[in-house]
Amino acid sequence: MANLVGRVTSGYIAAFARVPNLTIAVTIASGILILGMIGLKSLASVIALGVIFQECTS
Repeated sequence: MANLVGRVTSGYIAAFARVPNLTIAVTIASGILILGMIGLKSLASVIALGVIFQECTS
């Protein structure tokens, strides 16, 4: 279900912002999430960040 939401919303956003701009935004967001993994201290935070990362890259 989350994959469907990500694909549909990215299609609508790409129609307005154009594909290169959307690609740049998603790349920056993914990089920030990866850097956020440095401060993880518990399993719950790893799972939460993993879910957010999956949503970002879908």
